[in-house]
Amino acid sequence: MRNVELVPGDGSSIEPVQSITRRSLWFSYPNLAGHVLLLVALTLVSLTPSIRLGLLIAVIAMGGVASTQSATALVAGLVGLPLLLVLKVKGASPKRILLIAIPVLYLLGFAGAVVFAPQLVESVLESPGLTRVQIWRTAWKGFLAHPLTGVGFGGEEFSDYFASAYPRNLPDAIPNAHNLWLTHASELGVAGLLASLWLTGGLLILGWNWGRWHGIAFLLPVFILNTLDYSFFSWWILFLVILGLNLMRGSAEPQPHIQR
Repeated sequence: MRNVELVPGDGSSIEPVQSITRRSLWFSYPNLAGHVLLLVALTLVSLTPSIRLGLLIAVIAMGGVASTQSATALVAGLVGLPLLLVLKVKGASPKRILLIAIPVLYLLGFAGAVVFAPQLVESVLESPGLTRVQIWRTAWKGFLAHPLTGVGFGGEEFSDYFASAYPRNLPDAIPNAHNLWLTHASELGVAGLLASLWLTGGLLILGWNWGRWHGIAFLLPVFILNTLDYSFFSWWILFLVILGLNLMRGSAEPQPHIQR
């Protein structure tokens, strides 16, 4: 309708609400920008010997992540970056720190989000018009219905399956299951699920062998990102994971002693 103005019942004017623009930076979409910024920060913090410099990098990076409004990257950053910083404290027991710090950080982060940013909590488990739980459940049903072949590899095949399996008008196509393991299981069947589990185990072994607890703390946010979203095989993310692990390995290797 044209030339129609909506006014409240008391006759006052409606104040326009300013929407916050999500920043994509130089990437194709905001979530990927947030994930990449976090991976860059994780790599730099894991390599820097200074706790103060690491803290500065973490604060700057989380500010950039916040500008993208990627809820998954914010959650992963609140877990991974403090762990990497705490592990730099000399004389601390890494195993005890991880066992105590992880649940504490989760509880503090969740409590802070509920109090200061309740909309963030909703966005962690929501996608366009859907909750992630609904997406996960539908993807799991696709895996059970096609355990050997999957519904088809690629975003278009999964999107077509999801549209037929979830009869509801959606604002956007759903290109994946918003979860690394469920995406591969639903698209490729048992083979995809086993390959994803093998990849997870292989990365954890590399992280432990090359960085010990620092390697595990570096990979933990990556797995959180890909539990709530699916970005691992973006070449940006894959490159940064490989780079971070290799740099961690290089810094941990003892330098040869040259006798003079």
